[in-house]
Amino acid sequence: MCFTIKPHKLTLLVFAACAVLSIQGCKAKPSSDPSWNKHQAAPSSINRNTPKALALNALAVKEIKKNNLAEAEKLLIKAIQNDQMTAQAHNNLGKVYYLQNNFYKAAWEYQYAVKLNPKAAAPHHNLALTFQSAGQLDKALPHYTKAHDLEPESAIYLSSLAQAHLNLGHKDQKVIVLLQELILRSVDEDQKIWARRELHLMREKIK
Repeated sequence: MCFTIKPHKLTLLVFAACAVLSIQGCKAKPSSDPSWNKHQAAPSSINRNTPKALALNALAVKEIKKNNLAEAEKLLIKAIQNDQMTAQAHNNLGKVYYLQNNFYKAAWEYQYAVKLNPKAAAPHHNLALTFQSAGQLDKALPHYTKAHDLEPESAIYLSSLAQAHLNLGHKDQKVIVLLQELILRSVDEDQKIWARRELHLMREKIK
């Protein structure tokens, strides 16, 4: 099971901790953290234990739902040690780090999940939220776009993409189409009201 992080109001996404973060080199491990690479010392592909990794991942998901993040982290690291190619575990470990406001590690795990399973929408969306939370919306936009492309019927991904475009000052026909689609697809009345308001404001400026 892979978690998709649901976007909050965009004003809540940019956490205070972001000011000290730079994800310019997300693929590099932080030199100040000797434990950073422990879970990367996974067995070789010959010794992979995928069933155990998936079982540990499932247990971790339950701990995340209970907000027991420390236990979830331990379980996910064990899952990855059993099978480093388990994209779900990397995605969920990314969520744990994201919820702990550790955006650097979250981005690294999401990037790994994307590399392992580029056709899964959730890691792209989660990576985009992490970049946005770190104040790098320009880097988030391609991943919001990719998540929407992979699952165009998802109102969550549609809403995130539309909001990202608007926050970047994009107010063209593409954004109008996204807002119209959101009004049609969303079951969240507040989301529909927001989309209608933004659409109205855009049309007023066009006049």
